[in-house]
Amino acid sequence: MKKLLTISMVLLGMWSLPILAKETTMEKAEVKTNDITRSAKKKINRIKEKICKRSDYECLRLKAKYRAQEAKDALKDKKEEIKNKIND
Repeated sequence: MKKLLTISMVLLGMWSLPILAKETTMEKAEVKTNDITRSAKKKINRIKEKICKRSDYECLRLKAKYRAQEAKDALKDKKEEIKNKIND
């Protein structure tokens, strides 16, 4: 729970940073690709959660695993975006 709270706080902090650098066209395309990929993975995870036929404990464990992975992917992508903006 503490890790999830920490990740949430980091994400909120990163979105509030005032960065005024320009992104290149390739970096913008990469951001779009990352967003689409994350969205697709999220939808697949939700489908897997709905069709879970295991015990309630196992289904909840998988759900938590998927949410943690989604948060990790979002954080990694946001870090790359900020890195690209700062390097330009």
